[in-house]
Amino acid sequence: MALLTLNRKHLELAATRETDRQLIQYIRGALAAVLPRLPASQALIPPYVQKAGRHAIESGFGEGGYYSFHILTGLLLGPSWDRDPFLLRRFDEYLDAPGMEPGARIALAMDAVLDTRRALEAALPELIDVAVQSLSIPPERFTPEHIWLAFERMAHIRGCQPHQILPLFERFETGFRLGNGLPPVHREKLPGHIQVAYEAQGIPLPKPSDAIRDLDRLQLQNFHGSLLLALIYGQSFSNNLFLVRIVQKLDAALQPPDYQHELKGFLRSHREALMEKVIE
Repeated sequence: MALLTLNRKHLELAATRETDRQLIQYIRGALAAVLPRLPASQALIPPYVQKAGRHAIESGFGEGGYYSFHILTGLLLGPSWDRDPFLLRRFDEYLDAPGMEPGARIALAMDAVLDTRRALEAALPELIDVAVQSLSIPPERFTPEHIWLAFERMAHIRGCQPHQILPLFERFETGFRLGNGLPPVHREKLPGHIQVAYEAQGIPLPKPSDAIRDLDRLQLQNFHGSLLLALIYGQSFSNNLFLVRIVQKLDAALQPPDYQHELKGFLRSHREALMEKVIE
């Protein structure tokens, strides 16, 4: 029995490797003209497929066509797409459709992924423009309020409803603080009658940006950059193999102007790639 189990595992591994090989060939060939728009590069496709394949298996997408679906979706929409707040359960209705063969489900889900990518690409130039504009504010004039205003506008462009924007901001802020060893923020929402009383007395209401006034200038730029990258490339941008170089450059920036310069340059290059016509 042990030998049979071992052989089966070898066969599964061989099948996965063959699928990886075919995916690499397909992406480098059929999708070559699209890669700069993601942005992605030919050289990183093999390690991307290997890394995304491991994540597919860990996420329960290791069987049959679901494996390829998960990897291609990650390429088009970013890693950990199945946990991204903008995509959460977005494709479940197709993948779980009753009375359909797996191949038909995957085909429907892949069509939905492509539609989602097209919608994102349509929004990307404006998203990048807002990001670059906010990164062009001199550090000595840059305030927490600028971060909130840019985030609010970009979240709206991404399709967030007004009531969804603040919870999303707080979610990202909590993750940033946790990842950077910063103390958490305790928020208390004012009851409606208190807000009315504040307004009647001319007392300013608390702003979402008040919670980040403890950050220094470089921390503000780091937080701001993490929000911009999350809104453009997905919440798990730091795990995106194609963004490793820019993330490393940003981590190495010791002054706010350097941080702004690196991120603006990267975003402008991506915007230029988006403007290039793709011959199908």
